Amino acid sequence: MAWRIRRDTDLLKAEADDRASVIGTCWVEKLEIVCRPAERWEEPSEDPLFELRRVIEEDILTSDAFQNELVGMAQEIRAQLPPESRDAFGADEASFREALTRLVRDGAESVMARLEPTGEGG
Repeated sequence: MAWRIRRDTDLLKAEADDRASVIGTCWVEKLEIVCRPAERWEEPSEDPLFELRRVIEEDILTSDAFQNELVGMAQEIRAQLPPESRDAFGADEASFREALTRLVRDGAESVMARLEPTGEGG
């Protein structure tokens, strides 16, 4: 189910907007999706999506090269933001790293959700 929620965020937002319009005095500014697929302990190793997820989680996201590139890009983006918006990436080094970790994991999950065949998933 988590993969469908991530994949169909636009449909969920449209549904929430529709429900809010029925109420009349309510509106939905945005939906924040925080979900993870159920842990899969016995995935077949020949499943290409399982293997891709494993490579992303164990090899790419944890690699020094990826982390260095990620930090460099985020620092460049943060430098271009107005001063009052720069804390969106964290107010100190620890929260900066934590925010980046959360963003890349959420992004990876969103990509995997779009690759998941319809009718399957956790």
